[in-house]
Amino acid sequence: MIVLVLGLGRGAALAAAALADPRVDRVDVHDPDPAVATPVGCRRLPNGEQVHADLVIVAGPPESHLANCLAALATGSIVLCETPPVSTVAEARALAGAAARSGKTVMLAEDYLWLDWMEPTHAVHEDGALGEVVAARGAYLEDARAAFHIGGRPTWRSTMAPLHYTTHILAPLLDLTGDRVETVWGFDGPRHAGGAAAVAHAVMRTNTGIVIDLTVGFGASYPYGFELELVGSRRSVRLEQRTDGRSLHSGTQAHSGWVTGPDGSLADDGAQRRTHAMVGHALDVVGGAVPRCGTEHMLRNVLPGIAAAASAASGSRPEAVPNPRDWLPNL
Repeated sequence: MIVLVLGLGRGAALAAAALADPRVDRVDVHDPDPAVATPVGCRRLPNGEQVHADLVIVAGPPESHLANCLAALATGSIVLCETPPVSTVAEARALAGAAARSGKTVMLAEDYLWLDWMEPTHAVHEDGALGEVVAARGAYLEDARAAFHIGGRPTWRSTMAPLHYTTHILAPLLDLTGDRVETVWGFDGPRHAGGAAAVAHAVMRTNTGIVIDLTVGFGASYPYGFELELVGSRRSVRLEQRTDGRSLHSGTQAHSGWVTGPDGSLADDGAQRRTHAMVGHALDVVGGAVPRCGTEHMLRNVLPGIAAAASAASGSRPEAVPNPRDWLPNL
């Protein structure tokens, strides 16, 4: 197999994961910045060179994601795209149309789907230990202000609405419940110097009535924190991860006590394991496997954030979230 990686920020780790897979014959890479080092073992493409690849990994700046996805689909490649692949409903529909016409899938490069916590939590939920899931909650907070400017230029973390970056929370929660978000309310907090909200909040309601409460932000003094909760009628399950790399699980003896999950890690080895699992799955899809987060599910995870950002910008009016399934069969 031939893999092409576009963008060598986060893309360097994705290229390394592809190189480590014995099914991969060659990894080509491209980055418009000549100062960015070429990962060892990869072949760097000059600007403008077009190659066909079995898998194209789109990992450049967010504003480049849609164009690179469309170009890859046009060459008949399967695509694995970093979040967010699109920033508007019109872009989402264009991407869905291109995927349908090409017959190829666009997968979301969301490594939080591969957290150690996911498999046992799926088992707990499917066994009925939680009862009826009635609510869910998530938070992704990181003080990324040191990365707001690189080389004197603003980066996406300083300018992008945080609610466009909710898939770390939504992808695991929607994967666990099988739900689709139908309606959202978005709320922006005070804005930082880059112009975006320092922290933003959203309330989302799914097709089965589950209410998801989420918070995301990059512009406040807050140590890295990631939390997920499923709240059930019988029991609840929670994952909490902090800057120190340890995963903390709370417990109580109350009737609706916590289900204790497995220890995990956000240390480098944990992130590397998730990245290798995600890229390995994408290569499985090239070989014919069913994608875990293919075009429809990718859009299910992305569209609620787009709608929430629009709601926040309009005074927090409710916004309906399109159902990508309505688009795909007709294109």
